[in-house]
Amino acid sequence: MSRVLIDTQTLIWLAEGSAILSRRAMALVDDPATTRLASTASIWELAIKMRLGKLILKSGTLRQFVLLLQDNAIQVLPITTDDALRVAELPRTSTKIPSTACSPPNACVRI
Repeated sequence: MSRVLIDTQTLIWLAEGSAILSRRAMALVDDPATTRLASTASIWELAIKMRLGKLILKSGTLRQFVLLLQDNAIQVLPITTDDALRVAELPRTSTKIPSTACSPPNACVRI
């Protein structure tokens, strides 16, 4: 069983049925044994882009988009204070943000 943390752009592509995703990525996401995860940060990012007029979703409103994620068994994970504290403690050279979804380490696969 795989756990996949899906980034913001990939969420959009999945929800809007884009053909941009690789066959490998689609096979992984479509596999019933895969647990599909997204971060609240992605929803927040979409909200900001929509508010600024930089994004229009085919699904309509952001609320409709989130319902579409739920309909496709994509679990949206919360952001906790501990998550924010871990980011503050990352070395300056790191660009990776830890996720509580990837516990134990390496439990998630990047697509």
